[in-house]
Amino acid sequence: MFKEIYALNYNQLKVESLWPEEFRPIRQQFLNDWRRWTEKDQASYGQSPSTSDVALQISPRFYVVKDGNLVQTAAGIGGWKTFVVPTLDRVAAVSGTPAIRGPSHLDGNWTVVQICQDQPQAKGYELRFNMVVRDGYAHGQYGQSGTPASHSVSGQIGQDGVVEFSLEGLTGPGKFNIGGAPENVPYRYTFPARFSGSEGKGVRTQGRPCTFLFKKL
Repeated sequence: MFKEIYALNYNQLKVESLWPEEFRPIRQQFLNDWRRWTEKDQASYGQSPSTSDVALQISPRFYVVKDGNLVQTAAGIGGWKTFVVPTLDRVAAVSGTPAIRGPSHLDGNWTVVQICQDQPQAKGYELRFNMVVRDGYAHGQYGQSGTPASHSVSGQIGQDGVVEFSLEGLTGPGKFNIGGAPENVPYRYTFPARFSGSEGKGVRTQGRPCTFLFKKL
Protein backbone atom coordinates (compact mmCIF):
# COMPACT_ATOMS: atom_id res chain seq x y z
CA MET A 1 0.00 0.00 0.00
CA PHE A 2 1.34 3.41 -1.01
CA LYS A 3 0.26 6.49 0.95
CA GLU A 4 1.36 10.11 0.67
CA ILE A 5 1.45 12.91 3.24
CA TYR A 6 1.47 16.51 2.10
CA ALA A 7 1.89 19.63 4.21
CA LEU A 8 1.06 23.16 3.08
CA ASN A 9 4.28 24.26 4.74
CA TYR A 10 7.35 22.12 5.42
CA ASN A 11 7.47 23.49 8.98
CA GLN A 12 4.21 21.67 9.69
CA LEU A 13 6.04 18.35 9.43
CA LYS A 14 7.73 19.16 12.74
CA VAL A 15 4.36 19.22 14.55
CA GLU A 16 3.25 15.74 15.63
CA SER A 17 -0.43 16.71 15.98
CA LEU A 18 -0.55 17.64 12.29
CA TRP A 19 0.49 14.16 11.19
CA PRO A 20 -2.27 11.60 10.51
CA GLU A 21 -2.69 9.59 13.71
CA GLU A 22 -1.80 6.29 12.01
CA PHE A 23 1.61 7.67 10.96
CA ARG A 24 2.64 9.23 14.27
CA PRO A 25 4.29 6.04 15.61
CA ILE A 26 6.40 5.88 12.42
CA ARG A 27 7.37 9.51 12.86
CA GLN A 28 8.48 8.76 16.42
CA GLN A 29 10.49 5.72 15.36
CA PHE A 30 12.29 7.93 12.86
CA LEU A 31 13.02 10.61 15.46
CA ASN A 32 14.30 8.07 17.99
CA ASP A 33 17.23 7.27 15.69
CA TRP A 34 17.15 10.05 13.09
CA ARG A 35 20.93 10.33 12.76
CA ARG A 36 21.24 6.70 11.64
CA TRP A 37 18.25 6.95 9.32
CA THR A 38 19.68 10.03 7.59
CA GLU A 39 23.29 8.90 7.15
CA LYS A 40 22.70 8.35 3.42
CA ASP A 41 20.82 11.60 2.75
CA GLN A 42 23.95 13.45 1.63
CA ALA A 43 24.65 10.92 -1.11
CA SER A 44 21.06 10.38 -2.24
CA TYR A 45 19.50 13.81 -1.70
CA GLY A 46 22.45 16.20 -1.75
CA GLN A 47 22.28 17.39 1.83
CA SER A 48 22.69 15.96 5.30
CA PRO A 49 20.30 17.27 7.98
CA SER A 50 21.84 18.96 11.01
CA THR A 51 18.86 18.49 13.35
CA SER A 52 15.87 16.17 13.68
CA ASP A 53 13.54 19.01 12.63
CA VAL A 54 15.48 19.52 9.40
CA ALA A 55 15.42 15.76 8.79
CA LEU A 56 11.62 15.73 9.09
CA GLN A 57 11.24 18.65 6.69
CA ILE A 58 13.24 17.15 3.80
CA SER A 59 10.80 16.42 0.99
CA PRO A 60 10.18 14.04 -0.56
CA ARG A 61 11.11 11.55 2.15
CA PHE A 62 10.03 7.94 1.78
CA TYR A 63 9.26 5.58 4.66
CA VAL A 64 8.99 1.80 4.25
CA VAL A 65 6.96 0.19 7.02
CA LYS A 66 6.35 -3.50 7.69
CA ASP A 67 4.13 -4.77 10.50
CA GLY A 68 4.15 -1.33 12.08
CA ASN A 69 7.95 -1.04 12.12
CA LEU A 70 10.09 1.39 10.16
CA VAL A 71 12.50 -0.69 8.07
CA GLN A 72 13.85 1.93 5.66
CA THR A 73 13.71 5.63 4.92
CA ALA A 74 15.47 7.77 2.35
CA ALA A 75 15.12 11.22 0.80
CA GLY A 76 14.91 12.42 -2.78
CA ILE A 77 14.64 10.59 -6.06
CA GLY A 78 18.16 9.19 -5.51
CA GLY A 79 17.08 7.72 -2.20
CA TRP A 80 13.99 6.20 -3.82
CA LYS A 81 16.07 4.48 -6.50
CA THR A 82 19.05 3.40 -4.39
CA PHE A 83 17.48 2.45 -1.07
CA VAL A 84 13.69 2.37 -1.13
CA VAL A 85 13.04 0.27 -4.24
CA PRO A 86 15.44 -2.55 -3.21
CA THR A 87 13.83 -2.58 0.26
CA LEU A 88 10.36 -2.82 -1.27
CA ASP A 89 11.54 -5.75 -3.37
CA ARG A 90 12.88 -7.56 -0.30
CA VAL A 91 9.70 -6.91 1.70
CA ALA A 92 7.56 -8.07 -1.21
CA ALA A 93 9.63 -11.25 -1.61
CA VAL A 94 9.16 -12.15 2.05
CA SER A 95 5.45 -11.32 2.15
CA GLY A 96 4.65 -12.80 -1.24
CA THR A 97 3.06 -9.58 -2.50
CA PRO A 98 4.17 -7.65 -5.60
CA ALA A 99 6.21 -4.48 -5.08
CA ILE A 100 4.94 -1.14 -6.32
CA ARG A 101 6.50 -0.56 -9.71
CA GLY A 102 5.72 1.73 -12.59
CA PRO A 103 6.41 1.13 -16.28
CA SER A 104 10.21 0.94 -16.61
CA HIS A 105 10.25 2.40 -20.14
CA LEU A 106 9.33 5.78 -18.63
CA ASP A 107 12.43 5.87 -16.42
CA GLY A 108 14.82 8.68 -17.27
CA ASN A 109 14.97 12.45 -17.59
CA TRP A 110 12.01 14.50 -18.77
CA THR A 111 11.24 18.12 -19.55
CA VAL A 112 8.03 19.70 -18.28
CA VAL A 113 6.27 22.69 -19.82
CA GLN A 114 3.58 24.18 -17.56
CA ILE A 115 1.18 26.59 -19.26
CA CYS A 116 -1.36 28.57 -17.24
CA GLN A 117 -3.58 30.96 -19.22
CA ASP A 118 -4.53 34.52 -18.26
CA GLN A 119 -7.33 34.71 -15.74
CA PRO A 120 -9.33 37.65 -14.36
CA GLN A 121 -6.94 39.53 -12.05
CA ALA A 122 -4.14 37.03 -12.67
CA LYS A 123 -1.60 37.02 -15.48
CA GLY A 124 -0.79 33.83 -17.30
CA TYR A 125 2.64 32.24 -17.43
CA GLU A 126 4.69 29.45 -18.99
CA LEU A 127 7.30 27.53 -16.99
CA ARG A 128 9.88 24.95 -18.01
CA PHE A 129 11.67 22.57 -15.65
CA ASN A 130 13.10 19.06 -15.45
CA MET A 131 11.64 15.88 -14.00
CA VAL A 132 13.21 12.51 -13.20
CA VAL A 133 11.37 9.16 -13.30
CA ARG A 134 12.79 6.12 -11.47
CA ASP A 135 10.85 2.87 -11.23
CA GLY A 136 7.75 4.82 -12.20
CA TYR A 137 8.09 7.44 -9.47
CA ALA A 138 8.27 10.93 -10.96
CA HIS A 139 9.64 14.03 -9.25
CA GLY A 140 10.23 17.46 -10.77
CA GLN A 141 11.30 20.77 -9.23
CA TYR A 142 10.80 24.31 -10.48
CA GLY A 143 13.00 26.91 -8.80
CA GLN A 144 14.81 26.40 -5.53
CA SER A 145 12.75 24.48 -3.01
CA GLY A 146 11.51 26.62 -0.13
CA THR A 147 11.82 29.95 -1.97
CA PRO A 148 9.04 32.12 -3.49
CA ALA A 149 7.80 31.09 -6.95
CA SER A 150 9.01 27.50 -6.54
CA HIS A 151 7.14 24.20 -6.58
CA SER A 152 7.59 20.46 -6.87
CA VAL A 153 5.58 17.92 -8.85
CA SER A 154 5.58 14.26 -7.82
CA GLY A 155 3.57 11.07 -8.22
CA GLN A 156 3.70 7.31 -8.83
CA ILE A 157 2.94 6.40 -12.44
CA GLY A 158 0.86 3.25 -12.83
CA GLN A 159 1.44 0.44 -15.30
CA ASP A 160 -1.27 1.98 -17.49
CA GLY A 161 0.64 5.26 -17.67
CA VAL A 162 -1.87 7.11 -15.48
CA VAL A 163 -0.77 9.18 -12.48
CA GLU A 164 -2.33 11.60 -10.02
CA PHE A 165 0.35 14.25 -9.58
CA SER A 166 0.65 16.43 -6.51
CA LEU A 167 2.04 19.93 -6.92
CA GLU A 168 3.08 21.92 -3.86
CA GLY A 169 5.05 25.12 -3.54
CA LEU A 170 5.17 28.79 -2.63
CA THR A 171 3.47 31.58 -4.57
CA GLY A 172 5.46 34.11 -6.58
CA PRO A 173 4.60 37.75 -7.39
CA GLY A 174 0.97 38.65 -6.72
CA LYS A 175 0.16 39.58 -10.34
CA PHE A 176 0.36 35.88 -11.27
CA ASN A 177 -1.85 34.66 -8.38
CA ILE A 178 -5.62 34.25 -8.34
CA GLY A 179 -7.14 37.06 -6.31
CA GLY A 180 -3.74 38.76 -6.08
CA ALA A 181 -2.55 36.46 -3.30
CA PRO A 182 0.73 37.70 -1.79
CA GLU A 183 4.13 36.20 -2.46
CA ASN A 184 5.56 33.27 -0.47
CA VAL A 185 2.20 31.69 0.48
CA PRO A 186 2.15 27.84 0.58
CA TYR A 187 -0.25 26.10 -1.80
CA ARG A 188 -0.97 22.63 -3.11
CA TYR A 189 -3.18 20.92 -5.66
CA THR A 190 -3.43 17.66 -7.57
CA PHE A 191 -3.97 16.97 -11.25
CA PRO A 192 -4.25 13.82 -13.39
CA ALA A 193 -1.84 12.98 -16.21
CA ARG A 194 -1.33 10.19 -18.69
CA PHE A 195 1.94 9.01 -20.27
CA SER A 196 2.37 7.15 -23.54
CA GLY A 197 5.69 6.43 -25.21
CA SER A 198 7.99 9.40 -24.73
CA GLU A 199 5.27 11.97 -24.05
CA GLY A 200 2.69 12.81 -21.43
CA LYS A 201 0.01 15.36 -20.71
CA GLY A 202 -1.76 16.56 -17.59
CA VAL A 203 -4.53 19.10 -17.02
CA ARG A 204 -5.29 21.05 -13.87
CA THR A 205 -8.92 21.97 -13.37
CA GLN A 206 -8.79 23.16 -9.75
CA GLY A 207 -8.53 26.91 -9.16
CA ARG A 208 -7.30 27.88 -12.62
CA PRO A 209 -6.82 25.77 -15.75
CA CYS A 210 -3.24 24.75 -16.50
CA THR A 211 -1.73 22.27 -18.95
CA PHE A 212 1.39 20.20 -18.29
CA LEU A 213 3.29 18.77 -21.26
CA PHE A 214 5.92 16.09 -20.58
CA LYS A 215 8.66 15.07 -23.02
CA LYS A 216 11.32 12.43 -22.44
CA LEU A 217 14.87 13.50 -23.22
